[in-house]
Amino acid sequence: MDLHTILVTLHLIGFAFGVGGATVSDVVFLKSIKNGTVSKDQFELIKTVSTVVWASVVLLLVTGTTLMALQQYEIGEVPRFGWSFFQLKLVAFFAAVLNGIVFHFLVFPSIKKSVGKSFRTKQMKRKYPLFAFTGGVSVVSWYTAFLMVALGSFFIQFPFSWLLGGYLAAVVGAAIGAYSVIWMYGNDYGDIVDRGKNLIIRLTLLAFLFFFLIALYILFFT
Repeated sequence: MDLHTILVTLHLIGFAFGVGGATVSDVVFLKSIKNGTVSKDQFELIKTVSTVVWASVVLLLVTGTTLMALQQYEIGEVPRFGWSFFQLKLVAFFAAVLNGIVFHFLVFPSIKKSVGKSFRTKQMKRKYPLFAFTGGVSVVSWYTAFLMVALGSFFIQFPFSWLLGGYLAAVVGAAIGAYSVIWMYGNDYGDIVDRGKNLIIRLTLLAFLFFFLIALYILFFT
C-alpha cells in the first residue's frame, strides 16, 4: 500500500468521524430539547462527540494538506484547485470548522449551564435561533464536504456557482427546519413533530417499496 492510498484512507476516516459526530451531536441535542432538559449523561456524550469531531478536523487538515503537497511535488501543480466540487468541499469544510468554533464558545457553555435545568425558559428560548443555525450549518456542511469527496466525479460537471447555491439553500432550509422543530418541542408541540416524523418515515418506506417493485418489474418482465 503506497503513501497516497494510506492518506486517502485516513482522509475518508476523518470525514466518517466528522459526519458521524455532527449527526450524533444534533440528534442528542434535539432529544434534550424534546425532553425539556439536558441530563448529565447527555452533556458528557455531547462533550465526547465534540472532542471526536475536533480530532477529525485535525486528521483532515493533516491528510488533506499532505495529499496536496504530494501532488505538488509529483506533478508540479494541484489541478484539483480548479475543480468545482473541490472548491465547494473546502468552503463546506471551513464553514464546519468556523461553526464548530461558534458552537464551542457560544452554544456549548449554554448547554453546560443548563444541565439538569429546563430548556423552556425565556432565557433559553432566546437562544433557539443560534442552536438551530449552528446545528443546520454543522450537519449540512459535514455531509456536503463528504459528498464532494465521495461523489466528486458526478459533481465535477456542475459549475461552482450552482453547487454553492445548492449548499447555501440546504443550510438555510436545515436551519429553518431545525428552528421549527426546536420551537415546537420548546413550546410543548412535540406531538406534531412526532406525527410529522412518523409520516415522513412511512412515506419514505412506501417510496422505497414503490421503486423496488418497479425494479423487479423491469428485471423480470421487460
